[in-house]
Amino acid sequence: MVETASAAIAAHGFPKALSESPRHAWTRPDEGLYVYVMDPDGALLLHPNKRVEGDNVAGSKDRNGRYFIREIIEATTLRPAGAWTLYMWPDPVTGTLVPKKTYAKRVGGVIVCAGYAGADV
Repeated sequence: MVETASAAIAAHGFPKALSESPRHAWTRPDEGLYVYVMDPDGALLLHPNKRVEGDNVAGSKDRNGRYFIREIIEATTLRPAGAWTLYMWPDPVTGTLVPKKTYAKRVGGVIVCAGYAGADV
């Protein structure tokens, strides 16, 4: 999903890429997957929860105290073509902490991210 969304952003810029690419490039609700986009400072530009768009999330910590958004920003600064970040996140069904991996890539001045969580990460 990150690669597809990134290709759309490279071709059309953000946010025009949203209307120029298929919906499954950005969200797959049946699989619990979605793309979120932030600027290099950590401000959310696209998120399925529209209420948080515009918020700066650079100070977000997982329950173990890791600044995972800062890690994503740093990882994509070092490896703009794509980087994985691992942190702990509550399972949406059980609430128990499980590992979560987020893949992120810098393109067109933004950071494109998608992650998945679970015991098998």
